[in-house]
Amino acid sequence: PKGLILSEIDLGPFVLALTPHDIVVAPYHRMSDRIIEVMDFFERDDIEKAHQKALTMGAKYVVICDKQSTASKNEDADSLFAKIRSKQTPAWLSPLKSSGHGSLLIFTVLPE
Repeated sequence: PKGLILSEIDLGPFVLALTPHDIVVAPYHRMSDRIIEVMDFFERDDIEKAHQKALTMGAKYVVICDKQSTASKNEDADSLFAKIRSKQTPAWLSPLKSSGHGSLLIFTVLPE
């Protein structure tokens, strides 16, 4: 179902153009405060605070690319990005079955 997607910043325009979903952020200079919030969300090592952040933003889904992006080459091993990519997904993210296109990891944000 349609919902607000919390994704890597560079995925925002594609989500807007190719899906019926809304996005939290995209790489547009007028969204600088939101860009910082989303970077903080994915780089957090306090996973429960990241959950609270997702709920506060109203995100229904979290989407990341399974491949390490340029923006995440120096990611902290304890960050949310790193945990998801290493298959240590927090319990509050429920994986959705992919349609088999590309390498996106798609999760539903569960309530508390």
